[in-house]
Amino acid sequence: KESSFCHISMELKKFGIKIQNKKNKTILLIGAGGAAKAVAYSIQKNGGFVNIYNRTQSKAENIAAKYSAEICLHEDLEKVCKNVDIIINTVPTGIKILKDKWFHSK
Repeated sequence: KESSFCHISMELKKFGIKIQNKKNKTILLIGAGGAAKAVAYSIQKNGGFVNIYNRTQSKAENIAAKYSAEICLHEDLEKVCKNVDIIINTVPTGIKILKDKWFHSK
């Protein structure tokens, strides 16, 4: 678990993203695989709040139960995106979940 987190943390640092010091930050975590578990662990350990979305809700529920996260339902995804501090996508490249229009002002 800790080694997975270290790897994810190092990869994110390459892009200028640090998981540490996320106390009181709200994070939307997309995906429920191994990378998502490592990120959820880190966020919980560092005092952040996690909303987790996965196309298979039962997988999101498993991580949510383990790491005290909230479930984000598909119909709430746009609203949650607009109200979080950070979005971390752990699903494979090419899978389009978020819509660009959710992040542009009108």
